[in-house]
Amino acid sequence: MIDMRIVCLMLVPALVAFGCSRAEQRLPTRHVVKGSVTYNGQPLQGATVTFWPMPVDTHDWRAVRPIAIVDSDGTFAPNSYSERDGAVPGDYAVTLIYRASRASPDVFRGRYADPEKPLLTVIVGEGENILPPIKLEGPPLARMQAEPDSGN
Repeated sequence: MIDMRIVCLMLVPALVAFGCSRAEQRLPTRHVVKGSVTYNGQPLQGATVTFWPMPVDTHDWRAVRPIAIVDSDGTFAPNSYSERDGAVPGDYAVTLIYRASRASPDVFRGRYADPEKPLLTVIVGEGENILPPIKLEGPPLARMQAEPDSGN
């Protein structure tokens, strides 16, 4: 006679694997996106780059907005569902924020953070997508952080 406990123990891993593989199949195909950000010629390490699907709907909580954190060399590659998996093909408004720490406000005071007035717009296509370098210029960051917010 077959012990049902053994049958159940043998079926559970198979069912879990089947369920996980089917969930992965439902995700849309993403394509690699790579870029870089500098400020006054220096890598903007730690900046957050967000890709907003166009047309932009900031209230659509279901929209996938690929996001990237800029590396120490200034490069970034956005995440949609897993690390550095890129983005679904389409048009995107690209925004950027930079904080001195997690608790501090955006050093640029929202200048590059509005998806309605993006830093740039890009088209993600099939295959590897290399974005043009984002080269920002302005006053030294230490000075910008020390200035009081004018409310703009």
